[in-house]
Amino acid sequence: MRKKIIIIYSVIIFFLLSLLTWTYAYFTQTHIKTIILEKGTFDIMLLVSFDDLSIDQESIYYDQENQTIIVNAYDPDSPNFIGKLNVVILIQTKILAYARIELKDEWELKRTFNPDGLYPMDPVYESIYIGQKSSLYYPYTLLKLAQDYQPKFGLDRYSYHPVILEPGVTQIHLISGGDAYPVRENDIYEETCTLKLGIKVEVIQANRLYALWGLNTNFFE
Repeated sequence: MRKKIIIIYSVIIFFLLSLLTWTYAYFTQTHIKTIILEKGTFDIMLLVSFDDLSIDQESIYYDQENQTIIVNAYDPDSPNFIGKLNVVILIQTKILAYARIELKDEWELKRTFNPDGLYPMDPVYESIYIGQKSSLYYPYTLLKLAQDYQPKFGLDRYSYHPVILEPGVTQIHLISGGDAYPVRENDIYEETCTLKLGIKVEVIQANRLYALWGLNTNFFE
C-alpha cells in the first residue's frame, strides 16, 4: 500500500514540475505583461508599456490601490514619460458584444519651492484642466489616439468601440504617446506634472446595447 502511495505522489510531483516548467517557458518566450481588468463572461486585459518597458500590476508605475498608471507628463528622459506610453486593450468574448471605454485621468501639477529662496514653503499641488484639442487626441487630454483608431464619442464620458465585437479576441490600440505639459522652473520654484491614468472598459451583449446603455439606434451610423 505504501509503495502505491509513493508512486502516486511521484506522478503528482512530476506533473506539477512539468506544469511549472511549461508555464515559465511560455511567459519567458512571450514576455507579455498584462493588467487584468475583469475576468468572467468577458475577459478584459490591458497591455501597457513605455517604449520597451512593459507594465503590470507589480510595476512601480502602477498604483494597485487606485488602479492607475503613473505617467510622467513633463520629462522626456523619464522611463514613464507620456510620449513613450502605449495602451492596448484585449477583450475576449464568446458572444457578439459592444465595448465602451472610460478614461479617468488626473493631471497633477506639483510646485516645489527653493528652500534657500526668499519665500520657502511647502510644495503646492494643483489639479490641471486640459482643454479640447484636435481629433488626434483623446478628448480633454494630452494623450494621442493610436493612428488607426477612431472611436465614437457620445454626450457621456465614454468612447465607444465603433464596430461590434465578434466572438474571439479583439485588440484595441487605444493610446500611442502624448504631449508633455509645459512646466516652469526658476530661482523661486520648479514644477513637475504627473498623470494618474485609470482605464475602465465595459462590455455588453450586442442585443442589449440600446436598452441598457441608452444610445440612439442610429448612434453607430
